[in-house]
Amino acid sequence: MSGAEMANDKGVLVFGRLGRFGRFARPLKSPLLWVCLALLCWGAVMVSAVTTQHTSGYFANVPPDYDVLQQGVWIALSLLVAVAVFHAPMHWWERNALWLAAGTVLLLAATLLGPKITGARRWIALGSLRVQPSELAKLVVVLFAASRLARLPQAGSWRVVAPILALVAMVGALLLAQPDTGAFAVVMAVALCLMYLGGVKARVVLLVAALLAVCVAMFWGSEYQRWRMFTFLDPWSDAVGAGYQLSTALIAIGRGEMFGVGLGNGIGTLHLPEAHNSFLLAAIGEAFGLMGIACLALVFSWLAWRLIMGIGWRAIAQGRVFAGLLAQGMGVWLALQAFFHMGVNLGVLPTNGFALPFMSYGASSIMANMVAIALVLRVEAENQELMHVEKERP
Repeated sequence: MSGAEMANDKGVLVFGRLGRFGRFARPLKSPLLWVCLALLCWGAVMVSAVTTQHTSGYFANVPPDYDVLQQGVWIALSLLVAVAVFHAPMHWWERNALWLAAGTVLLLAATLLGPKITGARRWIALGSLRVQPSELAKLVVVLFAASRLARLPQAGSWRVVAPILALVAMVGALLLAQPDTGAFAVVMAVALCLMYLGGVKARVVLLVAALLAVCVAMFWGSEYQRWRMFTFLDPWSDAVGAGYQLSTALIAIGRGEMFGVGLGNGIGTLHLPEAHNSFLLAAIGEAFGLMGIACLALVFSWLAWRLIMGIGWRAIAQGRVFAGLLAQGMGVWLALQAFFHMGVNLGVLPTNGFALPFMSYGASSIMANMVAIALVLRVEAENQELMHVEKERP
């Protein structure tokens, strides 16, 4: 019996045992779940504090509690979807990774047929709800890459890497056409990191990185993108124009000093565009100071360590390579997105639209994040159940 067949048999056995023993109760014992729920609650509080302060722009036309109520509804729906996702075994996701990838590409293509909103075509309208497929694309790229990398070393590196590179190229082209350079950067970085973790030879990963770098260089060669790139290096040179968001965010973080000015007392974020989304860290820095930012950085560091070195590594050690790489890929994605968000807010990365995982305002982002955690919780539950199965064997 091959290693893949043995891993699949283990997954079926574990799924059966989980079906009989507390599928609902097991995730409730995981610290991972409670940390993510704490981030969701903290994010909802910050969205409420920011949106109720704003009296101009978009927020002038909606009731004070409208956005935080929407955020609460999206969190509740995301938790329900996460429960459903948790009940699907890992071998089901591995078997259907290709179809999920194909569906995601079609959704990304569908966004290009819609109207422009704030200069971009990134959403699909479902009544009053706008869905952003780019968030789903990040998750599906991890899922598909893990399903291919699980075939190493039986298949050659290029036979494994070529389909991943093809998916990244298609997703990247559609994201740049929207345009959504932030999502493209996340997808590209996550794919490269996961290939390295999955055992692809370093020279292959470097060659793929070089090819992707050439594509990025061609895109960044436009005058508009060069302007965006150099503005973040000196936002004060155009503090009322291109550098307005970053300079205002830096002022807000500076006002927070060590312990912050407290919720509802912020002035720096009062007129900061996207303070509830792409610049949420600036609002956290003003309200809770350097200690709040440091606490948030520690939480996301622990989250990455738990997913990559804890849950993912244990699954791989048990011979469940797909499940382990999936958990590690989710950890890389969430950690990189948090790092990019913090880097933009602190002025060390070019200004772009990176949502802070679990915390920023938006249905698509929260839904994708909770689905990712549900998948990892499933991996963790199967890890633990397999350990019990092996202990019970004579």
